Amino acid sequence: MKKSEAIKCMQIVFESYNKFIEKNKINIMIDVWYECLKDLAYDDIEPVIYELIKTSKSIPTIAEIREKAGNIRHLSDGTYIKDGLHYMN
Repeated sequence: MKKSEAIKCMQIVFESYNKFIEKNKINIMIDVWYECLKDLAYDDIEPVIYELIKTSKSIPTIAEIREKAGNIRHLSDGTYIKDGLHYMN
């Protein structure tokens, strides 16, 4: 995931719950979200975020997003991990 995609994830989540991040904390939040999600592909995370928004009354945490993403993770190099094994497309 690119940093710009992590920012988009944050925007979707926080705007969906009408929550705003204080200006002096935004850069820290961006760095945290990016560092915690950068090993995942945006295409895997976006549908997870929308599903959590549909079913959760509170803002989903990074841990909830990662847990819901499940066992299949597409990596930025075009490969993917399923059940702990690394596969090439």
